[in-house]
Amino acid sequence: MTAEDSALPQRHPLPAPSFPDRSTRDKVFAALEAARQSGRGSTLGLLFTDGYALSTVTVSEAIGDALNALIAANMVAVDGQQVSATVRLQYYAGCYFTSDRPELHRDRFADFVLGVGFATRNFAEMMPLRPGSSVLDLGCGCGVLAVLSAPLASAVMAVDINPRALAFTRFNAELNGFPQIETALGDLFAPVLSRRFDVIVSNAPYVISPASTYRYRDGGAGICERIARQAPALLAAGGCLMLAANWPEHRGRSWQGELAQWFESSGCDVWVLASDHLLPDDYARVWLAQEYGDIVPTEAINSWLAAYIAADITMLHCGFVLLSHAPGREPWIEIRELPPGGGRRGESLDRILAARDLAARSDDAALIDLRLVPLARLEAIEHRRPGANGWCVERVDLRAADGLRIAMRVDPLAADLLGWMDGSRSAGEAATAFAQARGLAPETIIGALPALLRKLLEAGLIVPDTES
Repeated sequence: MTAEDSALPQRHPLPAPSFPDRSTRDKVFAALEAARQSGRGSTLGLLFTDGYALSTVTVSEAIGDALNALIAANMVAVDGQQVSATVRLQYYAGCYFTSDRPELHRDRFADFVLGVGFATRNFAEMMPLRPGSSVLDLGCGCGVLAVLSAPLASAVMAVDINPRALAFTRFNAELNGFPQIETALGDLFAPVLSRRFDVIVSNAPYVISPASTYRYRDGGAGICERIARQAPALLAAGGCLMLAANWPEHRGRSWQGELAQWFESSGCDVWVLASDHLLPDDYARVWLAQEYGDIVPTEAINSWLAAYIAADITMLHCGFVLLSHAPGREPWIEIRELPPGGGRRGESLDRILAARDLAARSDDAALIDLRLVPLARLEAIEHRRPGANGWCVERVDLRAADGLRIAMRVDPLAADLLGWMDGSRSAGEAATAFAQARGLAPETIIGALPALLRKLLEAGLIVPDTES
């Protein structure tokens, strides 16, 4: 902690929410459900979403005895005849999440607990959800990832160094009907060193900043590297880590090379998906705007830039790091740009990891013997050029139509061959039938088939036929 940090107020003045009993929880949940169904203009919407202070008469007329439940749960405070929200309330992905009020963010309480923002939503879409898995939410904040994992998981553990964050996590878990979520206080993996997990998710404090103003934010590349290095030891067989990370680029050095050092001797496949590349001034302004608003003090920007200059940082990169346990074979590492996509991209990630593992474990003969089918929502985009006898297909772009929209360019013959793989026969048998139908030598097609199948599997554009 720096001298600047010690001058900051370290503890939020308001208590975190909690339920004194199950009856209070049920009354709060029923009131929230009724308000959500009635729309944004509801009394609770005005109170929690818009931040208005309302009269006790208005609130009582709208929700009756539920007002006492909100008071008992530390969700609202009464000052005279006025009721005001003491927490932020958001509805996301079918769940309710409470966190600290955003207007208090600029008071710079070190234990401030953030709500559901863009980064959290983006992570939630990328997060692997595996039925029956044991999940660790590392640096859980208000517990969004833990709660979203709970419906499918066999067990969920949430860890944070901030006691206030754990209090919000426990409250949100109970509010949404998942009281079985465990919580543990400590620094990163320290509370769970004896445990093993199928899935570890971490949207931990990754911002590269000169001072530790907020626990939820300021950890930098150092904390990301610690997580990447320590996580493999806590992964169960076949387990994976999903990590949101920021990392610097130093003058005269390869950021890809420096980043790859995080994963040395991990025994894991590594997929780094870089999403943003920002100059130091732009990076500083993005994060300081959340602290100060539209007008960021020049001295604050200069403080951040001075730290970057001293560290010889010329660029700052953001993205996701995915580690997947790969016992019994040589792991692979790929650093690439995050493909475009939308919706539940975590399903794409899991599918691609499984397909890549299959490709890595199969020799050429085994690959040809697999029954493979194109991705259900696969698009083939033809590029044509005029020829002597009309338009000719010059090349074809294959692209996943949803999830991670990874694209791969193939020649027209390969694209046509893919259409013959319907799962009713092996890839080799499909290639032989295709060659015979086209009047081609089967051995020519078969000879090029393993390399094509590996590329398609690695892109997640073909998958094993589950019905064969």
